[in-house]
Amino acid sequence: MRNNRGFTLIELMVTIAVLAIIASIAAPSFSDHIAKQSLDNSGMEVLSALNEGRSKAIALRAVVVVCPSKDSAGAKITPEQCVTKTISGADGDKFVEQNRVLLANIIDSTGVTSTVSGVVFLPTGNVRNAQTFTLCAKNKSKNIVVAATGASDILVGTC
Repeated sequence: MRNNRGFTLIELMVTIAVLAIIASIAAPSFSDHIAKQSLDNSGMEVLSALNEGRSKAIALRAVVVVCPSKDSAGAKITPEQCVTKTISGADGDKFVEQNRVLLANIIDSTGVTSTVSGVVFLPTGNVRNAQTFTLCAKNKSKNIVVAATGASDILVGTC
């Protein structure tokens, strides 16, 4: 009897081919999962910043502004730009100095497609008008809705 000690070249090539096929099937699903995860993280970051901004407005009894960290063109937004884009004629430096501006970090792979530049929380925690932020990644979207009462929620949609 002959003692076999290893694999033949053909067995090894067939195994590698099968692994390559399985990897090519799993790769698109994995990239979709990563995009969904970054969209979820960005949505939770915006929701968290909105809740913190509302709480801060009530605690300070002052106007607080919350914006995403980038605009619909993908350009980064500074705290001063957040204030001046959201409240016309406001002094952005004064808001920043008084720590009344919050930027929600949006992950690079996630885009902001809404025209809303930011949300202004009044000293009561309310907002003047209901507003919606829309975040997109790989044809999936999250709509972060801020009601007139200041309460916010996340809804799922498509871009």
